[in-house]
Amino acid sequence: MEMPLLVLAVTGAALFLVTRLAARWHGAGEDAFGVVQGAALLAAMLVVAGAMLRIALHLWPLPLRPLLPLAATAAFAPAAIQLAFLLVRITAHVGAEGLHGLQMAQRPTSDLSRARSLASQNDIDGAVKQFLHYFDQDASNPAPLFAASDLLQQYGRFEEAAGMLRTVLRCFPENDAAWARGAFELAGLFRNHLGEPQTARYLYHQVVRRQPLSELGKLAHGHLAGTWD
Repeated sequence: MEMPLLVLAVTGAALFLVTRLAARWHGAGEDAFGVVQGAALLAAMLVVAGAMLRIALHLWPLPLRPLLPLAATAAFAPAAIQLAFLLVRITAHVGAEGLHGLQMAQRPTSDLSRARSLASQNDIDGAVKQFLHYFDQDASNPAPLFAASDLLQQYGRFEEAAGMLRTVLRCFPENDAAWARGAFELAGLFRNHLGEPQTARYLYHQVVRRQPLSELGKLAHGHLAGTWD
């Protein structure tokens, strides 16, 4: 009686350790353990469990064989539960990747090429409109607003450029990197082109406060330490 129980217990423990290792492997790198590996592990576990059950059945005392399913369930249940959780995680990850791929496919051209093409043809208003269209399509990405501001500044349209940067500050208050860049560039406009040095100083102070160790934070600190007319 002890031998078949030992066979089941050792097999169950070994399978559980294998599934734990697979789960950690998957967690360490999302591409390290995927659907194919999960299916292969499931198949291997079934083969091993089946073989061990045959051995246990051969060793199991005939009068107690009705208890074999219960013993096998107790031995293999932890590994089966762990594998089930792992497969759910893998499936969820694959589904999320597919959804992300679909969303990326539906996004406007990531390099803003249509707007840049219009700008190269000196259609500045058309390019700005296209940049804003990009932002309307993906309001989580501030890049079109910065691109529109840069283009407007190249053509001396500083008030409009400042409007783009104000939109960045308004739409990305929780994104420190985007907010700091928007505030830094807006401060430069206020200082150099719009005649509002006090507003520029305030914005530089805010950049230093929110991003003191970043490159922009250090540049803003340098501007504050410099000479102001």
